[in-house]
Amino acid sequence: MRTAGKHRPLTQYYPDGTEITQGELARRAIRDALFTAHTHQIADLHSKVASSWRYYFSCVAEGLRDE
Repeated sequence: MRTAGKHRPLTQYYPDGTEITQGELARRAIRDALFTAHTHQIADLHSKVASSWRYYFSCVAEGLRDE
């Protein structure tokens, strides 16, 4: 994947240590965008009248965890 200027390759955001295809990379990026965009919009609208926070959670499959 080529980068231009200060842009970073999308693969750096999915560092699971495996080589992934462009299709899998696109699937992961779209999944993350769909699950966060609406939440971001709600938090942004709510922050105009009161404090709001967004939390990010991470889950690693048991087979991929360092023991």
